[in-house]
Amino acid sequence: MTESPHSTTDASRGGVLWLSWLARTALVVLALSIASAQAPARVKLLGLFSVVVGGAMGAASAFFTRPPPNRVCWQWLWAMSLMAAGGLAGSTWLAFRLDAASQPKSPQQQMAASMMKQMERDSGGELVSAPTVSTVNEFRWYLARRVRQLGAWSSPWPELFWCVELLAGGAAAAWGFRFGVAQTRGAAAAEETSS
Repeated sequence: MTESPHSTTDASRGGVLWLSWLARTALVVLALSIASAQAPARVKLLGLFSVVVGGAMGAASAFFTRPPPNRVCWQWLWAMSLMAAGGLAGSTWLAFRLDAASQPKSPQQQMAASMMKQMERDSGGELVSAPTVSTVNEFRWYLARRVRQLGAWSSPWPELFWCVELLAGGAAAAWGFRFGVAQTRGAAAAEETSS
């Protein structure tokens, strides 16, 4: 039995639609991730901020990317959840980097930096490496500082709380995407019937 040429065309068209939606959604998530990293610290309430931003990512994706008119299946929801969780992780990393850049340096850090510059000049321009705290440890300290308002938590708890925030944000993105698709399709149907 041979397949009709229309089934192959429909399957390839579905793949192109999927990839197109994926690329457009990635751009929406990237834009909202960068914008959410710039939010003031007072707005970034633990847990709640990730859920709100995740839901906004899902709804914005449904509104701006206009998914195909067929039923939204679980692959779309999983993809939306994963992209939103990745976007929220990137947003937290960017907020960490912005926070680290805006922290005032202590007099000891300033003196150490000036001593390093002097040592470089004395050694003829060769780079002198100083022992530094790893970026991973600094990020862990940032996560611990974020949950400090809830109490003093030891090492695995801030990271676990952050993971729960990412999961909740991903779930909210899937819900926001479903809600946004229903709203855009409902508006399109209402417009169609009024015409």
